[in-house]
Amino acid sequence: MGKRSKVILATFSFILIMFIIPFALASEVTVKIRAVNPFEKNYETMVKEYLPKGVTPEAVTGKGNFKIIQDKEKGLYYAEQKVSMKPKEVLVFQIRIKDIWVVPQQKIETLKKEAAKVYAAKPADPAASQTAQKLYEQIGKTLDRVEARQAQNTIAKIGAEPHMDEYWKDIDSIKQTESDIKLLKAVLSKKEQSRSEKK
Repeated sequence: MGKRSKVILATFSFILIMFIIPFALASEVTVKIRAVNPFEKNYETMVKEYLPKGVTPEAVTGKGNFKIIQDKEKGLYYAEQKVSMKPKEVLVFQIRIKDIWVVPQQKIETLKKEAAKVYAAKPADPAASQTAQKLYEQIGKTLDRVEARQAQNTIAKIGAEPHMDEYWKDIDSIKQTESDIKLLKAVLSKKEQSRSEKK
């Protein structure tokens, strides 16, 4: 699995390197933070690292001595603790996080049932229900695609960070599906209203 790291040069060239890797059976990920003191003297500093998008304190299963703090402006949480380091010392910290980057199957099933319930109220006139049918079919295809993608994009198969990236694509698909269901309701509501007026 390829690793992607980011290097932050903090005050006085204090170096932080963060790695995100799978943990145990890939039901968790581990954020590894390596702190390096490049000086020939003792050095006290604040180790601070932003956690991946979507992480909340409830998702953190192991944080050591770190405090998990919210940055409201960025909409992210970060881990922070003060450390004292010896000359040229290298310290490695670990933060374990639940794999929250999965759309719950229950969410997918709920959307499928909601779409089916809405579509069941479609007008009997085939011409009138054509738009509704296309929307309903698109909703089903989108949700099926999310299910398939999640099976293909597990941490074990593609790695932790790609898994996170693909999750946000699935979230966009879920949001689109929710919008399509609202549109489907609106379409059928207008058609039903039109039928009532004709009577």
